[in-house]
Amino acid sequence: MEDDIEPWVLEIRQHPPFDRMAADHLLDLVRGASERHFEPGSEVLAPHHGPPPGLWLVLRGNVVGRRPRALGDDEVFQLQPGDVFPVAAWTAHRPVTATYQALGDLSMLQLASPAVQAVQQLSVVWADHLQQRARAYLRLAQQRLQAELSARAQEGHALDRPLGDFPRRLPVSLPTTATVREVLQTMHQRRIGSVLLHGTDGALQGILTRHDVLDRITLAGVDLEQPVAGVMSRPVRCLQVQDSGHDAALLMTQQGIRHVPVLEHGRPVGIVSERDLFALQRLSIRHLASAMDGCHELPDFQRIAADIRSHTRQLMAQGVQVRQLTAMVSHLNDRLTQRLIEVYRQQADLPADGFCWIALGSEGRSEQTLASDQDNALIFDSPDPDADRPRWLAFAQRVNQALDQCGFPLCQGGVMACNRACCLDRQEWEQRFDRWIDAGGPQELLHAAIFFDLRALTGRSDWVEALRQRILGRAQASPRFIRQMAQSHLEHPVALNWHGGIDGRKEGRHLWFDLKMQGTALLVEGARIVALAHGIATTNTRERLAGAGRVMGAPSDEYEGWISAFDFMQMHRMALQSGPQVDPEHPNRIDLRTLNAVDQRVLQAALRSVKTLQQRLSLDYLR
Repeated sequence: MEDDIEPWVLEIRQHPPFDRMAADHLLDLVRGASERHFEPGSEVLAPHHGPPPGLWLVLRGNVVGRRPRALGDDEVFQLQPGDVFPVAAWTAHRPVTATYQALGDLSMLQLASPAVQAVQQLSVVWADHLQQRARAYLRLAQQRLQAELSARAQEGHALDRPLGDFPRRLPVSLPTTATVREVLQTMHQRRIGSVLLHGTDGALQGILTRHDVLDRITLAGVDLEQPVAGVMSRPVRCLQVQDSGHDAALLMTQQGIRHVPVLEHGRPVGIVSERDLFALQRLSIRHLASAMDGCHELPDFQRIAADIRSHTRQLMAQGVQVRQLTAMVSHLNDRLTQRLIEVYRQQADLPADGFCWIALGSEGRSEQTLASDQDNALIFDSPDPDADRPRWLAFAQRVNQALDQCGFPLCQGGVMACNRACCLDRQEWEQRFDRWIDAGGPQELLHAAIFFDLRALTGRSDWVEALRQRILGRAQASPRFIRQMAQSHLEHPVALNWHGGIDGRKEGRHLWFDLKMQGTALLVEGARIVALAHGIATTNTRERLAGAGRVMGAPSDEYEGWISAFDFMQMHRMALQSGPQVDPEHPNRIDLRTLNAVDQRVLQAALRSVKTLQQRLSLDYLR
């Protein structure tokens, strides 16, 4: 008997949750089972069959399920090898609500109820799978991603990286003929801990650090007008760009130094400090946020931006949930942008209370990932906008270019404060939103949608709040506007084919799927439409989805499914973007043929949830 069922055990152990079940529990489960074969298109199970006597386990082939929905279109889904069904109907001793058919040649095991129930009492893994199947798959997907990221973090440990890959800060260098006072003034003004000293031929001769000041200058009572050559440290201990962070840490320990210049072809291209090495291993939100307050030059901001990305990868490897990750990334990026804006505003001598910098898109929703580009705008106050606009545009141009150099790409669609269409005074912004809502066409609304996720980043936040209330009021009073937004959205249906499989774009051996454009963007758009229609003030998609579910009268498990789908796809986007082989041109694109069975199932379930939201939008606004 054991020999007869051993092939089944070997076959199903490839799939969750059977890969985690004890061997004796798995044997008990399939003992007494029978294998059945079905021709393509034949009916496997339907409501008229009555309560199922047991459970089916797909061995080979696929099953298509079709369930009628009150909202109109049938729900179509696909079951793959390793799937067990119909759990809900079997548990409740009722007929199934869907009709199941074989998609191609199909082989399945029919599991006997006594065996299923007995193993349910013995195996926590099996019981959890039956009780919380969808949540179990999502949890497995999260665990797999975390394990992958942890392994990746270990492989790419910060101190294992070549110094040439560290965020570069071009070292400040002065001639050895400079006075001690000049060097100290430079260190103070630039807020740096060391200065390199070079000879007349440009060759590196020495270094003066903040630590040297006490021993060699203050306590020694040195004349500040003498050349720095008399107090600098020499020779300078250097490393090459191909040396690692571990090499730098070892050199600092051996020589009792705190700063090491990094050379490339004999010329200094960077400098690594003891503090840098410590920060690489002990980054924290508090450390990063406080470090931003000391940023004055572009290299300072570039270093902090790189640290934010590094810290995010570390948190992902530690298993921090995607909701907290995106909120943290957005918060730190907010702080960096606010500091950069303040530095450049002061340099441009512009009034602090005369403008508001607006975050739009994913930044406006506090949902930035590692590959988010810029989406921003500016409101300014002026009695003569055309006369004052050039100053604000020049200021915005500097900010946008600096953010680009910090790793936040320029918006390809031009939605940035440095463009005239996004740099308007208060009255101009009001007129623009009024025009979109009252008379905008479908295409214009599609392009304008990003502006409806506005959030004040720095400056006069009261202006943005007043503008938001005006937008919500006019949107609620304009059924035509909401209908057109819904029509534009529904022109992009969920990428599920007629039998519930995921539709990808074929390209050679690849089958591509864009997690943003074909996934999260649909939830973002749908949630935005309901928020505008019902005056939901928040811009965050998760909060909008919860609010949308309540105002649309959806069951809690349905709108919680929307949120879970959003979280799953966001998590995968973050994992893709943190990978060593991320495609900068397509940072959200995955090859469906490389997904494992767990991720395939969860992505299908996520897209089915998105489809229910689209069905409700169609019912509420287009019928």
